[in-house]
Amino acid sequence: GEMSVGQAVQKVEVDTAGAGQRLKTARVEKRLSMWELSRRAGISQPQISMLESGKYQLRRKAAEKLAAALEVGVDWLLTGDESKKRFPADKAMVDWLWQHPEVREELWERMKE
Repeated sequence: GEMSVGQAVQKVEVDTAGAGQRLKTARVEKRLSMWELSRRAGISQPQISMLESGKYQLRRKAAEKLAAALEVGVDWLLTGDESKKRFPADKAMVDWLWQHPEVREELWERMKE
């Protein structure tokens, strides 16, 4: 049998209320005001306020900016997967690896073990 698109693409269910709560928690842990987070993430302060209160659904694009500003994992922010809160393997890490081929090679070898 062929795989349906639904089976091939895992849909990440965004837990809206939870995402807002996690956003707030991460911001408080970093001791950032909403204004400071807004400045770092390039997302308006009213929007951050709406997201934290769960009135807006956190979309991936915004989550990526917020996660980068807060130094947490995007998937943790969206889904609450605690194993992904720290050391996010995100775009920044991938970009860095492209600039450091020697580290990339070593990682690649270790992944194949």
